[in-house]
Order: sequence, then structure tokens, then C-alpha cells
Amino acid sequence: DPSLFHAHADPIPTELSPDLLPTIDTIVDSRKIGQRYDYLIHWKDQPDSEDSWIPLSDLPDSTNELVDNFHRRHPRSKRPPSSVLSSSRQVVFTPQSDDVEIDSADSSRPVPPATVRRSPSPIFINPNLRVNYQPAPQTTTRSGRVARPPNRLNL
Repeated sequence: DPSLFHAHADPIPTELSPDLLPTIDTIVDSRKIGQRYDYLIHWKDQPDSEDSWIPLSDLPDSTNELVDNFHRRHPRSKRPPSSVLSSSRQVVFTPQSDDVEIDSADSSRPVPPATVRRSPSPIFINPNLRVNYQPAPQTTTRSGRVARPPNRLNL
């Protein structure tokens, strides 16, 4: 009976077995829509008609190598900035050896970035090119008539 269900209830979560999930075979193309990057995915054991556009944020970390290979093969295709690509990647931390001692006081303080002194940019002055303009003393029209513009007062 539908009246027993609350209208705003969350849907019942269902889990798909990994065997039922499609596997990415190759990346065919990329595009940018607004700030989002999408990849055209060709699925393993599926016809080309089943290829689909998947946002980069929805691609699993296991496809990072496929994305890198695609951009190496297609350097002119739409590519997100490296910061976006690296933030979507999984970071693997390796445990440090016990032989190395780290001063806990130094590691807890953030290190400010080194500041680089730069000379100030020169002030751009837009020259008024009309000040020194002198019109031609005469011009020839398409019909061959010679026109002499009147003298203008320079103010």
C-alpha cells in the first residue's frame, strides 16, 4: 500500500555485486562543460552505442592511469588542470622508518612559503594617437573624383 510510505523517505539502498558493474575498457574522448570535465567511456564487452559521458568526479581512482594514457595520446583534448587531476587521485602514504627521528615541534608548525621580491610592473600609459593625426590633403574616390577635405582646427 503506497500510503504506508512517507513521501520524503530515503530510498532503500541497494548494492550491486562487482560482477554486475560494467568495466571501463578505454577512454574515447573528453569535453569540458562549465567547470566540469567529462570523459567518453567505452565499456568492456559493450558495443560503441553504449559509450557514455562520465564526469571526472565519478570515475574511480583505478582509472587514473587510463586518464593519463588518454591525455598522453591526445594532448590537444580538453584536460583538467593538474591540481584537479591530482586531487582526484588517491594518495598512498608509506610508513616512515624507525631510524629517522623527526622533531615533533618542527613538524607541527606550518612552513610559510618563501616570498620572492618582484619589481613593480610599469604603469601603462595609453598614448592618444589622435593628437598628431594629420588627414591626407586629398583622397581619390572609387569613381576617380579627387576630394580635398576642408582644413580642421586643431583644438
